[in-house]
Amino acid sequence: MKKPATTHLYGDPASNIASSDDFIAFPMGSKYREISSRIATDYSSAIQLLESLPVFLSGDEHKERRKSMAVVYAQTRKLQEKAIDQVVDEVAQSIEHRHGAFNLIDELSTPLWTALRNVICTESREVKDLASELPELFYPGLSPRRRKSLNNKLTNILKSGNDQLLNQIALLTLGVRPFSASLALSIHKIARDNDGKRLCDIVFPTSFPDSALTYVDRISLRDTVIDGCPFSAGSRIRCTTFDSSYTDEINSKQLYGIGSHTCLGRPISVYTWNRLSNILSQSQKTIHPSALSVEDREPFTIPTKCLVNFK
Repeated sequence: MKKPATTHLYGDPASNIASSDDFIAFPMGSKYREISSRIATDYSSAIQLLESLPVFLSGDEHKERRKSMAVVYAQTRKLQEKAIDQVVDEVAQSIEHRHGAFNLIDELSTPLWTALRNVICTESREVKDLASELPELFYPGLSPRRRKSLNNKLTNILKSGNDQLLNQIALLTLGVRPFSASLALSIHKIARDNDGKRLCDIVFPTSFPDSALTYVDRISLRDTVIDGCPFSAGSRIRCTTFDSSYTDEINSKQLYGIGSHTCLGRPISVYTWNRLSNILSQSQKTIHPSALSVEDREPFTIPTKCLVNFK
C-alpha cells in the first residue's frame, strides 16, 4: 500500500491545525509498534519511552504524562537556574579572554546542557549519555540496526528503574536537541545579523532567534475543513511553527510550540537566554560569524560545526 503523502502547511492554517481538537499529535509509539510487527523486531523499550513523551500524545493521556513530567521538572527548577548562572559566568569570562574562534557547540551549548541534565537527572552518566542519543529514535531514516541498539541500551537501564527514572530520561530526551542546538544556532544568527558589531551595541531579541525544531506533525481525527482546506480522517499534516518567512513576533510566539503541547522546558530556556544575552550585552568584544554546518536529522536541524570569532 502506498504511504499517504504528508501535507505541509504554513502560517495561520498550520497554527490553527496544531491547536485544533480535530487533530492529534503524531503517535510515534504506534508507528514503532507497526514497524516492530512488520519486521519482527523487538522495540518494546523504545515504544515504552515514546509512549511516555507528551509531544507524541493527545487528550487525557497527554495531560497525565505532561503533569507527571512537570512535577519532576519543577523539583529542581531553582537548582537549574543556579547551574545556568555558573556556566554563563564561566562562558562570559572565556569570551572576554578570547581573540579568535569560539566553538558555540563545545564551549557554550554543550556545557550549558550538561549543567542542566546533571541537575534534572540524578542517575548515572550512562543514563544521561544515552538520553542524548535517544532523540535519534524520532528520525524516520534511522537504520533498523541503530533502532535495535538504542532499544537494547534502554532495556538494560529501564529494567532496574521506576517511573521516576522514566520521567527523567523522558525530560532529557525531549530537551537535549531543542535546547542545545537552538542555542548554538541562535548565537550564530546573532553573529550573522551583527557582523563586526560590539556585543554591547547589539539589541538582543527577547527569545532564541533561531530554532532546531521548526514543525510539528498532526493527524486528522475526522474529515474536516480548516481555513478552507479539506482534510480526510487519518491525514498527516506537517505544521510549520518557525520559519524565516514569518515575522519575528510569530516565531517568538511559536518557538516553544502551540497550545497544550507547549514545551515543558520553556521557563528554563527563557531564563538561559535572558541570562546569556544580558551578560553578553555588557561586553566590548566584537562578534563575527564563522563556519556553520548543519545536518538534517528530522525533525531537528543539528549544527555539526558552529563557530564565531570574538575580537
